[in-house]
Amino acid sequence: MGRRRRRHIELFAICVLLFAGAWLRLRVSRDWVFAGSDSYAYVRLGDEWAEHGRFALGPDEPLEWYRRPLYPLFVRAVRVGTHAAPSGDAGWDGWRRIERAQIAIDVLVTGLLALLIARRLGGRVAGLVALALAMTFPATVWFTCGILTEPILAALTMAVLACLVLGRERPRRWFPVAAAFVALAAYLRPDGPMLAIAFVPALWSIGAWRQRLVVAALSIAVFVAVFAPWPLRNAIRVESPHLADGMVDRYGHDVPHYRGYWRWLQTWAYDGAAAGELQACFYNVKCRPTVASYQEHGAFSSYDERERVSALFRLRQSEGVSARVSDGFAILAHERRAAHPWRVLVALPLHRAWAMWSAAQDEPIANPRWEPWPSVTDRVRPHLPLVALALLLGAAIAAVALVVGRRTRAIAAVLVTTIVARTALLAWSAYSLPRYLVSIDPACFVLVGAAVAELARFSLRIAAKRALLKSGARVTSASESYSRASEGSRN
Repeated sequence: MGRRRRRHIELFAICVLLFAGAWLRLRVSRDWVFAGSDSYAYVRLGDEWAEHGRFALGPDEPLEWYRRPLYPLFVRAVRVGTHAAPSGDAGWDGWRRIERAQIAIDVLVTGLLALLIARRLGGRVAGLVALALAMTFPATVWFTCGILTEPILAALTMAVLACLVLGRERPRRWFPVAAAFVALAAYLRPDGPMLAIAFVPALWSIGAWRQRLVVAALSIAVFVAVFAPWPLRNAIRVESPHLADGMVDRYGHDVPHYRGYWRWLQTWAYDGAAAGELQACFYNVKCRPTVASYQEHGAFSSYDERERVSALFRLRQSEGVSARVSDGFAILAHERRAAHPWRVLVALPLHRAWAMWSAAQDEPIANPRWEPWPSVTDRVRPHLPLVALALLLGAAIAAVALVVGRRTRAIAAVLVTTIVARTALLAWSAYSLPRYLVSIDPACFVLVGAAVAELARFSLRIAAKRALLKSGARVTSASESYSRASEGSRN
């Protein structure tokens, strides 16, 4: 097959996959939208910003600092002239615009960048496999149709990785661009700067120490220049830079003394459930936590600890989440960590990492009474944990194979470092909700695609060698027969 014909076939396959991915997302979003409390908060931030020039949840609310400004700005920009609330045609049109903008970004940015990175890593087959996974993997489909930051963070993640992988030959130009995308990710979410970890293996592979230092300095300068306005604004307007710290309740109100409780939570939480409903209730003064609900999650190591926590809950009812309450939980966390260091620092983070990756990533469709495309979702739902495990197993095997390979090591290391670092940081800190991994799923698709391509090439080489050996054996046999016939004729 000629090179030109192969290109035409590849281009046709890409168009088919992009069309299929767009159609699938539009079909899912046709009569469904996922909007949680965070979604409405982002819309309120965008509305207040546009109407009164204040980045706040409302005219009577304090200035916001925990939620970052990029997603509210995106939401506001794509739904200009519409309303947010899904009431009437205008309201639904507002949600539809957000969904369709995210669908376009997911298909044309995240999907195509996954294709290009995989193609550089493993060739045409790798690119097509990665694109096929990006267009059809269940979690990427319904999170794209939810009013959440996950699809935008996935696009920024792939943009950073694309600059580091595809721009390796010109690092002084493309690595600072990657740093600018890291800064945009920091404007999107507090965990956005995690993407900077990808620079470590990328810088290591570009040449001598002098070039590494120059490129690193340029990248840091670009990141600081792009991101600096945010902490400066916070320092001036809310009296603290708030680089990556803080906690807010479900209404967006500041929780100054949050650390003690969270440190205690880290000593017993074995999955992301504690970082969801339990912590939301504790930080919300209108909610009343009970020791029974914590007992169900294995929070207590002894009866004495249970009673001390019960006393702290009563103190919280009278004082709120005060400094005394935080200090009490901090003491419990210190004692637990000192008594069981291996369990707290190693075993529990590993269990949380496993729980994140083995979960179905089905938060937007968790309520079976409110789900997209019920006839298909009901059939897919029981298989989601198996799909998640298949991706985990495939990505893990691919990561080992590609990092070991000399030709693929440098590029694979950038992807693997990003995936492992994000998983480790989320698991160790107990911010281990499964949906926080959706943004690095496309990097897993790239690894799987490249591994499939390498396996296909290996199989073809084995088949070619066998065919060559067989043809050689036939030639040898024919030569021997000819030699015997010639010798017989001479006799």
